[in-house]
Amino acid sequence: MGRYFKRKWLQSNISGGINLRNKLHKKEYDKTRYKENKEILVKQHNVWCKNNRGKATLYMKKWRSNNKDKLSEQNKRYRLKNSIKLHDYNRNRSKEQKLRCYNHYSNYNIKCNCCGERRIEFLSIDHIYDNGKERRKIHAHGRRLYSWIIRNNFPNEFQILCMNCNFAKGHDKNHICPHLKELIVIDRVCIA
Repeated sequence: MGRYFKRKWLQSNISGGINLRNKLHKKEYDKTRYKENKEILVKQHNVWCKNNRGKATLYMKKWRSNNKDKLSEQNKRYRLKNSIKLHDYNRNRSKEQKLRCYNHYSNYNIKCNCCGERRIEFLSIDHIYDNGKERRKIHAHGRRLYSWIIRNNFPNEFQILCMNCNFAKGHDKNHICPHLKELIVIDRVCIA
């Protein structure tokens, strides 16, 4: 396939004295070849990458390590050009991750484990063993917490609480929500 394009290009540029051993001529040949046959070349490249996944991965790692400045510049330009699109994508992704965590920890019946609040805007993830401060130093907090939970296969140390219960539990010296204290008192009265 490549020989055909090379021959075609050489025939169209024979009068100009083209020499492919000359770097400038080769660079121009590559550019015009790519412009004229972009779709075919992209398909060929994708097929090659699919068939040679290991070689392609090694090549890309090597290229990235040799072209860090170029890559970071490309990423900056892309982020500036597509900032709204990226913002929407990240917002939707974090909402999906949040719902996935809430569904897992509430057995697909999303509500506060303490008071039964169902509005998602009021719900949050709570560390059952009250080790959130230490966990935030080691792992993640905020939006990154949800992706950490999913990556670690939903550890059993979390639960869903509404913000009121979570806040009250955090400020109580025994780390018990007032709703649970009321239930404990009611149980003691019923037993007596």
